[in-house]
Order: sequence, then C-alpha cells, then structure tokens
Amino acid sequence: MSSARFPAASLAAGLVLTAVVACVPFSSAVTRTSHMPYVPHAGSSAKAELTLSNRDNDRSVSVERGEVVTVRLVGSRAEQATWKWEVPAAADGHVLERTDTSTSRNGDAWAAFLAENDGTTTIDSVERCAPNPGYECPGAVMDWKVTVTVR
Repeated sequence: MSSARFPAASLAAGLVLTAVVACVPFSSAVTRTSHMPYVPHAGSSAKAELTLSNRDNDRSVSVERGEVVTVRLVGSRAEQATWKWEVPAAADGHVLERTDTSTSRNGDAWAAFLAENDGTTTIDSVERCAPNPGYECPGAVMDWKVTVTVR
C-alpha cells in the first residue's frame, strides 16, 4: 500500500468511529447530576414532554407513543428531618421505559420515562422521613402514584 493511502484510510476510519459513537443512545444506567430531561437519540419519534410533580398525585394522564414523561418530586427539610422521595418507577417498563433518574440531598427525586408501547401502567414513588441526629421519625410514609395510558 502506498503512503498516500494511509491518510485517507485514517480519515475514513476516524469518520466511521465518530459516526458510530454519535449514534449510541444514552444508557439507562447513567444518572445525570443535573435535572435535564431525557433527549431521545436521533431518529426517535418523541413528540412532546409531559412533566408531573407532587401535586399530580392520584391523577390519570394519556400520552402518545414516543412522548417523554418526566416526574419531578420535591422533598422537604425541617430541623428534625428530611422527607426524601424514592426514585419514581413504572409498574410496567414495557409501556414506560425509565431512561434517566436523579436524587438530591434535599429529598428531591426525578425520573424520565419514554412511552414505548400501548398500554396502561402507573408511576409510583414513596416519600420517607430521614431523621437528623438526635431525632426520630414517625412511621408514616407518603405514597405518590399517577396512572399513565399510552396510545
């Protein structure tokens, strides 16, 4: 092979590698530190984003396949304790695929779900008390649930 072919071959290999890396979707195992919504990879049919919060407890919503459902639950702090939310989870990951999550020290929890397939499922979370040193928590927990229908 002549020396003139090596630069072209190196350039072509570099372009192919760049294209492959750019097409790899985000892993669901990656937890971001910021509260940025999940951005589907190129070619996805995401149409809209629905954001749910503490006030949406016991609500029912409908979304279309390809839409992103984001849940942002805000915890609370007091002198005695912090009330912390667990990461929201879908009862049926086939209908709503959880694509990203995060929590914070102040008790907030966040998750993004991609509406993958037709069906109905729930997104659930629980808020629990985490006592500060020298304090005790009540045994109560707060449940949060939203029913989501994907069409």
